[in-house]
Amino acid sequence: MVNGLLGRGYFAAGLHGDMKQAQRDRVMEGFRKGKTDILVATDVAARGIDVDEVEAVFNYDLPQDDEYYVHRIGRTGRAGRVGRSFSFVSGREVYKLKEIQRYCKTKIYAQKVPSLNDVANTKIEKLMDRVNQMIEEEDLTTYLQLIQSEVNASDYTSMDIAAALLKLCAGGKEEPAETFADTGAEEPGMVRLFINIGKRDKAKPGDILGALAGESGIPGKVVGTIDMYDKYTFVEVPTEYAREIINSVNHTKIKGKPVAVEPANQK
Repeated sequence: MVNGLLGRGYFAAGLHGDMKQAQRDRVMEGFRKGKTDILVATDVAARGIDVDEVEAVFNYDLPQDDEYYVHRIGRTGRAGRVGRSFSFVSGREVYKLKEIQRYCKTKIYAQKVPSLNDVANTKIEKLMDRVNQMIEEEDLTTYLQLIQSEVNASDYTSMDIAAALLKLCAGGKEEPAETFADTGAEEPGMVRLFINIGKRDKAKPGDILGALAGESGIPGKVVGTIDMYDKYTFVEVPTEYAREIINSVNHTKIKGKPVAVEPANQK
């Protein structure tokens, strides 16, 4: 998980029970000083964390003990501050979360995992907030003159220029959402992938899931049905993650065998 975050430009570090004390101290010092934005910790390692001003806690898995859950989320919102916690749950874990809710005597609100489009729209909204603040607080005379000069010298309007600048600030060229032919997926919004690894390779569904999530960096909980056969496996994944999975998992290895992943044919 740490490698996936680092690969996407986040300052992340890991904390687990097998680390030596000196290693643990270095990681914690970096987190306290703000050199590390995201700290990924196992359940055991997280128990000794004592850091103020933690903005949010994310539970990738729910702890078996309700008290551990309270201990985890207690890392945020300390000393009268506001904090938030998020838990990724699916299937039977939903019932476990309801049990935790009763134990904590509080309301836990259900939300869908945001799609890539949701994330992009949120980035745009935050960017526009910064733009509005700059308009109100900064002297933009020089930039207004540059835009006016461009308008006078071209067929573009000031709206055209503003839209282009906004798109650049939001992340450059926007790639159209990829579509796939019918792959036989049972769930809407999912793509069925073929993987050349099966039971004969001594692989289990957990090995497939671990490879998909570990190599591509996607949340393991969004992966759908995994159907394993002797020589191959079919797995359903959300459409927006399909290409990332194909590109990142292809040519890796599962149980020592090179992996080939491609969209499945229609059933």
